[in-house]
Amino acid sequence: MRFIFLALSLSMFLVTAHAQKPKEMAIQEIVLQDTFLVKQIIQLIEEQKNVQDGPFQKGLGYVRVTAEQVSRGDTLLIYNLNTEFSSLDGQRAKFPNYYATVANRLVFVYVPLLDMLGTSVYSSKSKDTLKAKLEPFLPKAETLIWKNEKGKVVHVDEKFRSGELMQMHGGKTIYMLKEKPPVVVRNIY
Repeated sequence: MRFIFLALSLSMFLVTAHAQKPKEMAIQEIVLQDTFLVKQIIQLIEEQKNVQDGPFQKGLGYVRVTAEQVSRGDTLLIYNLNTEFSSLDGQRAKFPNYYATVANRLVFVYVPLLDMLGTSVYSSKSKDTLKAKLEPFLPKAETLIWKNEKGKVVHVDEKFRSGELMQMHGGKTIYMLKEKPPVVVRNIY
């Protein structure tokens, strides 16, 4: 009987919490405390700066870190690190949960668990602040005008970035383990 009461109480809490509209919050700037992670981010930045004629060498791009807590075997936490060169404009823009600066580069930190809980609703002011911080790391925006065959303007994109890229491969995965040193795997695919 006690179990049923606890289950009903929990389900009522979940329904009530789910029914409430999440409050908007600010995307917070943090200082990364994990020295191993920071060293790996710096190493990734340096590697990217050494790519001849690459965007990082030209001062463009930022680092994307996805942190996922797991409880499989000896693994406690998995960090996925990669570089990115895309803006936060458009309806499909995925804003990070946190951001930091490492080695004079912007680092976006994504925590999928927070998104699953529905707590990632950010204020317009917070999004605009982050976009302004990101701007120096992106190709300059241009106005691009599309015309039809009769010369009539059919679309104007005031934020077109010719060098904007999304990295789909590479980077690193770091496995933080319970009783062993971290394992770093280079993602080559």
